Amino acid sequence: RMTMYWVIFSMFTSWEGFLDIFVGFWFPFYAESKILFIFWLSSAYSNGAQLLYEKVVKHQLEDNEQVRVFFRSFFSCF
Repeated sequence: RMTMYWVIFSMFTSWEGFLDIFVGFWFPFYAESKILFIFWLSSAYSNGAQLLYEKVVKHQLEDNEQVRVFFRSFFSCF
């Protein structure tokens, strides 16, 4: 479950710099909404990370065979 959280969180932080520049200036309460998103993501009650992982990331990994092969070969080294 924590792996799902870290996958989603790393995806969020990779887009955060781009979003801060373009969306943060125009969207009021953008910083507060980011905090609420992180709380929702990490909450055991809402299972936000699990929900996003199963709806978005899992299907992308299943559809893209090259990504799965890369991750399998990369993590098999450890």
